[in-house]
Amino acid sequence: MKFNENLKYLRKEEKMTQEALAERLNVSRQAVTKWESGQSLPDIENLKQMADLFGVTMDSLVGTVTTKKESRLNKKINDIGYFIWAAIVLLIGIFISMYSFTEKITTNENVKVVTSILVVLILFAVFILMIKLYLKDTETKIINMKPTEDGKKERKNMIIKEVGLQMIVFIIYGLLGEIHALPDSLFTYLIKVGKWCLMSFIFVLILNIGKYLKLEKKVKELNQD
Repeated sequence: MKFNENLKYLRKEEKMTQEALAERLNVSRQAVTKWESGQSLPDIENLKQMADLFGVTMDSLVGTVTTKKESRLNKKINDIGYFIWAAIVLLIGIFISMYSFTEKITTNENVKVVTSILVVLILFAVFILMIKLYLKDTETKIINMKPTEDGKKERKNMIIKEVGLQMIVFIIYGLLGEIHALPDSLFTYLIKVGKWCLMSFIFVLILNIGKYLKLEKKVKELNQD
């Protein structure tokens, strides 16, 4: 997006009026109006102030970079409890499945203990990595919010990519979470994994359809005169 489109989008994202933005930047409302209409551009000092205000890089603000960088981790930190809880539940499920798998393939208690310790250590390392990635990911794309066919296509592609990434996570969990059924028979294992993937796909699809509809509603709101 161009600078004027980015500015209008970010201002509305922050629920700020042109008057409020002008006051924060110590400029006139007419100056903000001209920036958003593309009639003029702000000076470098105003650009720096806006970048800090909206929590974006200056490159993102003028449209040469397609990412919006959060200037704070407040939302991540506020939501981390939910993330940790979900991660622990998923990893415990994998551990139980792996332990059941070990019990079915060996009666040696020493092997069971050593295997359990290794699995716990690996899962703990995965948990730490998940937390690091969660806190590190503070960049989100500046979505094309223009009510055009190209904008709509871009938003659809973004949702499709998210569905794909989410399904990869669910498939990996299904493969590990149902591994306890593998010693019984390969067919049983594949059926269980298939059922899990099907239910996961339905869940992910419903979740992202709702997200897409909400996004399109926001597009209409942001582009109202």
